[in-house]
Amino acid sequence: EAEPVPLNEFLDQYVALAFHGMRAQVQDFTVTIERDYDDTIPAVPLIRQDVARVFVNLLNNAFQAVNDRNMSGEPDFDPTVRVRTALQDDRAVIVVEDNGSGVPERLRRKIFEPFFTTKAAGSGTGLGLSLSYEIIVDGHRGELHYETSELGGACFVIALPLK
Repeated sequence: EAEPVPLNEFLDQYVALAFHGMRAQVQDFTVTIERDYDDTIPAVPLIRQDVARVFVNLLNNAFQAVNDRNMSGEPDFDPTVRVRTALQDDRAVIVVEDNGSGVPERLRRKIFEPFFTTKAAGSGTGLGLSLSYEIIVDGHRGELHYETSELGGACFVIALPLK
């Protein structure tokens, strides 16, 4: 059952959770997390556990992407994940972007398909983005799409109706 949730606080909890989860897996993991939350967003009707799963999935993907790029030994690379919220018309918009390697253009139309993954064999099920898409689009009458990030990596945009 959907209930009104203070979006910025809710999202920020999962930013911290995903970051600490990544630190538990990769002890020397470092990242700059840029937060830009729109304080005018009212409480958004959400099914908490479902949207939490989406946030964790998108954030885990972003942290893994910047860590993978950082491990490649690229000089002067500063791993960065940007998390933003905004109020647009009658929707709350959540943006999770990173400066990892991004998704090659030839694969972008497949990323929300079940069992499709861009990760190495054994490190992803290919269900995270398809489940996230289903939760946002079917479960919350929202939108979820991919864009190229201003940072150079991946950018996932969620738009959720306020009513």
